[in-house]
Amino acid sequence: TAYKLMTVAQVKTLLGVPAATQIVQTTGTSTTAAMSQKAVTDVSFGIGQKWVDVTKERTSGTIYTNTRQKAIEIWLQKPPTATAPVFVIQGQEFGFSSHTASYTMSLVVPPGAEYYQKSGTIQAWKELF
Repeated sequence: TAYKLMTVAQVKTLLGVPAATQIVQTTGTSTTAAMSQKAVTDVSFGIGQKWVDVTKERTSGTIYTNTRQKAIEIWLQKPPTATAPVFVIQGQEFGFSSHTASYTMSLVVPPGAEYYQKSGTIQAWKELF
C-alpha cells in the first residue's frame, strides 16, 4: 500500500475546512472566525473561577443576578432536619428530591440570569465565580 504524505493545508482542503478569516475575542455564530485562547478561557466554565462562601451574604427571597460573562455554579447544603430549599433560576424552580437522602445540591446559573432562594432552609451557600 502506498501512502501519500500531506500537509495540514492539504488535509484541510480535502476535508473542506474553511480557513479562519479573523481571530475574534468573543463567542458568536461565525463559521469562519477563530476564537483566541483568551476568548476561550474567558468563557470556559471553571477556569479562572474560585469557590467563595457567600452564606452570610445571601438572603432568602432576594433576587441576585449573575453579572459575569460566564456561568457560575451554586452549591447548597441544607440541615438534615430542615425544610428542603427551593431555588429559582430564570423562572425555573429547582429543589431537593423527597426520595433522596442527599443534603447538598449544585446548580448552574447562566450569564445574565436571575436566581434566588424561594423557600426552605440553607445551612451553607457557596458560589463558583
